[in-house]
Amino acid sequence: MRHSRKIKTLLVANRGEISIRVMRAAHELGIKTVSIYSQEDRFSLHRMKADESYLVGEGKGPVEAYLDIEDIVARPDQQVDAKDLLVVLEPAAT
Repeated sequence: MRHSRKIKTLLVANRGEISIRVMRAAHELGIKTVSIYSQEDRFSLHRMKADESYLVGEGKGPVEAYLDIEDIVARPDQQVDAKDLLVVLEPAAT
């Protein structure tokens, strides 16, 4: 038997238009959103639309900042536990 859990918080690790659309859908479903941003993106819309946002990759360029998974998951200043942000998508049974 498969157990399901309701998604409470969604980490949107994208900085483009798609992130805004994902956040809008999440808000409509009552899901809290978290975004990450690089120093260069500190004024970007995706940061402002999220319920919470965190700076990643200080001193790195935007590409390196968004790809530094260790830094993203192990943020000492974040209030949300990383295990609560991760969602595993399983393929549908055929």
